[in-house]
Order: sequence, then structure tokens, then C-alpha cells
Amino acid sequence: MGVTAIEDKLQDGVDETLIKFREANIKVWMLTGDKVDTAINIGFSCNLIDPSMTLLRACGEDNLMKLDHDKCPTQAAITQKLKELCANAVSATGNGGECALIVDTASLSSILMYKLEEQLNEICKKCKSVICARVTPRQKAAIVDMVRRADPLLVTLSVGDGANDVPMIQTAHIGIGIHGLEGKQAVNNSDYAIGQFRFLKKLLLVHGRWNYRRTCNVCLYMFYKNVVYVAPQFFFASRCLASGQPIYNDAIYQAYNTCYTATPVMCMGIFDRDVR
Repeated sequence: MGVTAIEDKLQDGVDETLIKFREANIKVWMLTGDKVDTAINIGFSCNLIDPSMTLLRACGEDNLMKLDHDKCPTQAAITQKLKELCANAVSATGNGGECALIVDTASLSSILMYKLEEQLNEICKKCKSVICARVTPRQKAAIVDMVRRADPLLVTLSVGDGANDVPMIQTAHIGIGIHGLEGKQAVNNSDYAIGQFRFLKKLLLVHGRWNYRRTCNVCLYMFYKNVVYVAPQFFFASRCLASGQPIYNDAIYQAYNTCYTATPVMCMGIFDRDVR
């Protein structure tokens, strides 16, 4: 007699933002509570994955693996599946192509249960994008923690707009909350808050770059001005027979860092921009 449809539309600029992140060599993972097919469709609509990619599926709900009583793949089944996916990923990338990994909550539960995070991470390194579907808030945090432990040099960033994203936001190095329709839990537990996802592009690629460069220069500036400060005293020691006689007046000595050289360092750390 009739049809009722509900659509949760993507915000403006999501696809463009993800394209820019991929161009900047930032790996984007989507952790969602939606079912697998919905997650894949969203991945296509926001350019997280494209038709040219090889899709690698580790989904217990596909019934392609032997399941245990908890409806999760057995240890032998999930281990064999990860070996197959790793071989497929090597084959796809070896031919100059790209691949994306899709994992659901059943397979992820088995991976975490049987301590197979290292094998999963090896596959993820070869994939351009990763989609985790039907995952719980605790599993979201576990995935972020897995990436952090696998490579301590990596910097992880989590972004979400709901209460189910809070564990993931708190586990990552940097947590960003989006002020949306799902409440303020994510915003209240994040390091930064933004109004829409598209603002993340400017936050990372503009302000993030400026501040990263400023922080590096401020560190170098601090070393430089203290070398300039200490060097005369070091060479003066050869003239005063290392008697400990200071070359500076005590007031000048104390005021060098606090008064004489504080303003240039602060100005550079706040206002310096190498490009517009």
C-alpha cells in the first residue's frame, strides 16, 4: 500500500575531505555500527573506497568461515582467512592496484579473542582504506589501541559525533568531536570540537601543519638562544681559569629567558606562517 524510507544523509564536503586526506597519505578507517552492506555503500558514497579497489572481506556474517557457538569464526577459520586476505592484498598491491578491507564484529571478536591483532594489522598496512562494520564502542577503542601498539611512531586521530564514539576518541592520540544531532558526549570528551566533518580538512591540513612547524621551530629557537646565552660564559671560563666567575650580571642572568627573549619565541610560536 505504501513505502516509508529513512535516510541519514552525509554532511556536505565529506567526500572532498576524504579525498584530500588520501592525497596527503593519511589512512582513513571507518568504524561504524551499521551492517556490512550499508557500510560499504557509505564508503562508496564518500569516496573512502572506489570501484577500482579490490575489496577484501573478513565477515563472519557471510557464513564463509566455520563459526563457533558464539557465532564467531573459530581460531582455525579466522587464522586461515587472514592468511588468504594477506596473500590477496600482496597480489593486488603488487600489480599496482589498491585494496580495501571490510571487517565485521564477528570476525573482529575472534581476532581480539585469539590475539591475532598483528596479522590483522599487517593486512591493514597493505590496504588503502579499512571499514569495520557492526562494531561496538569497546571494539572501536580496541582497534585504535591495536594501531597504537603496532607502531608507536604513528599518530592516531579519532573523530565521532555520538556517545558510542567516546571510547575511541579517548583512546586515540587526538580526539575530535563533532557537534551534531546525537548529543554533546563526543564533544565533551574530545580534545577539539568542530561543527561539521568538512572542517576537519582545514584543522589538519592548514592549522595542523602550521602548528606542527611552529612547535618544531620553537624547540629549535629555544636551543639556539640558550646556546648563544651559554657560549660566552663557556669561553670566558678559559680566561678566568675556570674559577666560576660569571660574565653576566645576576639580574641580566635571570631576566634573559623571562624578559629579554620570551616575546620573540612566543610570537613565532603563535603567529608564524610560512605559506598563506
